[in-house]
Amino acid sequence: MDTTAAVTAFGDFVAAATASGPAARLVDGVLAAVDAVPVDGTCPGRWQGTPATAAAAFLDVAPTLVGLAAAPRTALALYEAHENWSGGVDDIEAEQARDLVARTAALAAVAAGLDSDPWRGLARLLDDRVGRALVTVFVAFEVVLARGTAFEPVEPGVVAADVEAMDDVVAEVLDAIDAAGGRGAAAREILADLVASLEDVAESLGDQVEEIAGVVRGVLPEGVGGREEWVAEAAQTRPYGLLVARMVSGPGATDASTTAPTRSAAAPAPPRAPARSP
Repeated sequence: MDTTAAVTAFGDFVAAATASGPAARLVDGVLAAVDAVPVDGTCPGRWQGTPATAAAAFLDVAPTLVGLAAAPRTALALYEAHENWSGGVDDIEAEQARDLVARTAALAAVAAGLDSDPWRGLARLLDDRVGRALVTVFVAFEVVLARGTAFEPVEPGVVAADVEAMDDVVAEVLDAIDAAGGRGAAAREILADLVASLEDVAESLGDQVEEIAGVVRGVLPEGVGGREEWVAEAAQTRPYGLLVARMVSGPGATDASTTAPTRSAAAPAPPRAPARSP
């Protein structure tokens, strides 16, 4: 697995991202749709090579993910299939569930990378204004939109159940993040507490699934189909990674420690605070 290429591609994306691009528009649109606190300067125009950004390279597009399309497009496709009681989406559901686990593990590694103590890192993620926005956007797509409908909001416990069932995926992702310069091993300590926070946010957003779907429809064009088109779109649609870069490299950065050269170019209710295990 070429982890270096994943980190390089992520850095190139951040350096080139603009406010008119799909990632920033998805972030701004979701935060507005759910009445969350907006993020100023979503695109930092630069990134710092920290353990957190190494992990962020595995959030949206990475060799540890199996889905070809951008996460918001996949989530919308599943939402519309579920709303219309359409069949034939079992394979997409399985891929999305696997990638939800992979992305949750990567998000835990982002938190662990924000501080030498992973518990303080998780607290920073959940307390930071941009970190809360990241958790909100992540849950809006990965859980609420992909798993719920307007009539049947997502049931509690789906993230925890998938993470528990696919520990092999967690191990694969955290090993890759360690190899890329992140703190994958430390992420194990806080994974369960992060999952509990994601579940809390999913419950608070469940009634706004239609608004979230409307944001994706307004940003991602219809008629994009085929392997090459999906891959190209996904490479430029990295809302989760963009928010990590904003958190560590933008104004009021949460983590300014670097492990590599710098390149140039909010939740409706606060998630529960982590409780250190005895």
